[in-house]
Amino acid sequence: MKKLRLVPALLLGVALGACDDSILDVLPVDEISDEIAIVDSKSANAALMGAYSALQSGNLYGGDYILWTETLTDNVEHTGTFEGYADGDLLFMRPEMGVIDGIWTDLYDGINRVNLLIQKVPDITDIDPARANEILGQAYALRALPALGLFDQVNLFDARTEAVKPQAEIVQGGMTLDELGAILASHGLKVDVVHASDSNLEDFRQAVVDDLADREGFVLVNYLRRAIGQESGGHISPLAAYDADTDRFLILDVSRYKYPPVWVEAEDLFAAMDTPDSDNGNRSRGYVIVRR
Repeated sequence: MKKLRLVPALLLGVALGACDDSILDVLPVDEISDEIAIVDSKSANAALMGAYSALQSGNLYGGDYILWTETLTDNVEHTGTFEGYADGDLLFMRPEMGVIDGIWTDLYDGINRVNLLIQKVPDITDIDPARANEILGQAYALRALPALGLFDQVNLFDARTEAVKPQAEIVQGGMTLDELGAILASHGLKVDVVHASDSNLEDFRQAVVDDLADREGFVLVNYLRRAIGQESGGHISPLAAYDADTDRFLILDVSRYKYPPVWVEAEDLFAAMDTPDSDNGNRSRGYVIVRR
């Protein structure tokens, strides 16, 4: 009986050995053409998850982008054996530094992923329009993240911004709409500051929609939290998307420990901006359009 059981296995081995080598040497598929990568709702959602996954790279938010950039500050001292981290601590930059190369390589890998999403999603026919707008809003935010992430609450402030408003005062009391615009402009950015009292809902809506369609542009809104049903006073956060069907803007709240991203009706958001700021001579709050 044991011999009979061995016959099928023996024949199988002979048959496989006689096959074309290509059957055994097929490599696993690790990439597909961009023409078939994002074609329907399911693949669009999967692609969005892939874009978020890029942020988890050990070169980005999974390690170096967070840790290595901290070595450049005055209040961190490196005591380990990683050469790149030690060089960062000494502000010694070399063109062949692997840590910098890894950060930039993975940053642009992530940007490439979201660019493909932004290109493909508008042509998908089986996706709910609201979901498509949500995906696009998150994609635009993810694309902006690397560029905006080059600034943080440490390196944003320098001698130029101190001339606008000292960092210590901002930490204690925040900043007004005009101060925000001046600080961004001090870094050489193109900045348009618009007070809500000098504008109207229609102009605001159109300006933001146009800017969201411009890959070089970003919009920051300065609004009163209480006016949209949240706690606390004045606040500043970027806008990521607009849904024309519901006339809502997606606010990417920078204080994630307080509030998640939220869709707010354009009329309500404009009303929240059209509120007086006692720290700015009772001028209204508003929005800032920023371009590189």
